[in-house]
Amino acid sequence: MRAIADLGRDLRQLQAVLLVCLLSLLAYYKIPMGKNLRGLLLGYALFIGADVITLTFIAHPATGFGSLMRGIDLLSYVAALVIWSISLWAPSPKLERSAPSKIEDDYQHLALETRTILLRARTHLARAGRP
Repeated sequence: MRAIADLGRDLRQLQAVLLVCLLSLLAYYKIPMGKNLRGLLLGYALFIGADVITLTFIAHPATGFGSLMRGIDLLSYVAALVIWSISLWAPSPKLERSAPSKIEDDYQHLALETRTILLRARTHLARAGRP
């Protein structure tokens, strides 16, 4: 039972790390977040955080908080559902970008590098195909 709780906790911790990576990418590329996306992220972060804490206490039964933490786990799930329902109930208006996004510049740079590499490969293949 303890190994299963440890595995579940480790997977939730991985989800928390990936959520932080997602939030950092959203901030880096200045992707506008509306009410809907903020609500989804807030509810998911609440659920993941509470689940990591709950699984930590459940994995160590010597603390005696196991049964209390199962109730808190259910409450965090219900709270996440309420946050998601409120944030997704009505569509938010389309957001206007305040500053140009860095993702377009990165895409243009990547496309230029790809074209250059393909041109070089085509040239090498043409030379190799000639007798």
